[in-house]
Amino acid sequence: MTSINLTRHFESLLLAMVLAASGCGSDEDDAQSIGDGGGDDQYDADDTQNPDDEADAAADTDSGGQAGGGEESGGGGESGGGESGSGGNAGQNGGAGGDGAEVYGFSVRVPQYRTLTCQSEMGGTETAEELEADFLCTFDYAGESGHIYLKSKPIGCTMLMGPVVSFEIEAAQLALGGSISDLDNALYNRGGNHQNDSFEFDYQGKHLKYYHSSFGFGWRACQPMDCIQVFNSSADEDPIQDGCTAERTLPVVCSQIQEDGSFEELVDTFEPCPGDSNNEQPQG
Repeated sequence: MTSINLTRHFESLLLAMVLAASGCGSDEDDAQSIGDGGGDDQYDADDTQNPDDEADAAADTDSGGQAGGGEESGGGGESGGGESGSGGNAGQNGGAGGDGAEVYGFSVRVPQYRTLTCQSEMGGTETAEELEADFLCTFDYAGESGHIYLKSKPIGCTMLMGPVVSFEIEAAQLALGGSISDLDNALYNRGGNHQNDSFEFDYQGKHLKYYHSSFGFGWRACQPMDCIQVFNSSADEDPIQDGCTAERTLPVVCSQIQEDGSFEELVDTFEPCPGDSNNEQPQG
């Protein structure tokens, strides 16, 4: 009986040792699982970082897109290449443009010098360099307002205390109501040595002459053509309506286009010429 109890006691002790050994292994496994779980936590932390990375990448992409979409900002080049570069509009306020620049709807050239062979009053010939005579003018007549572009070239001259040059019209156009038309029977006259020039053309059954309303010392005009005279025909000498008196009842503004393509703004700044007795202002 005693030996049986000892045997059972020994088996119980052996079983307890086995169980104890088995329990230790289970704790280690649990500890490793926690460690593994910690690894999962680390992975989760990485996952938490990923959206930021994606946001950063998205920000980089958006930023690059705006820089590329900066074509709108670079498209400011459109503003640079806009109407300001057409000179046209800037040119319309006075300025310089190149050949073919659009001003008031006209394709305007830059005038060039031409060499003329002039007959001398003493006999023989002389040469002279003369600039093409091109003008931009306002048009205000019969309740209509527009602009005129006159283009003419020197074709001959006579030396009489200097070159007296004759011109030939190359183009005379009227911009009115959004359309451009050619002016008939157009003529440009330099006006002799005094250069009191004039420009004539037919319009609505009448003959109009752009001329001067003020002449200063020596009967010389001191500014571009500034008024209109109206005739029944080009053959008439006396106007039926004279807008070129001291009152300037038919005023216009003209500007000659210079050799660099520049011209004065078409704003009426008329003042009587010094020495013009017809336009003298009362004193006091």
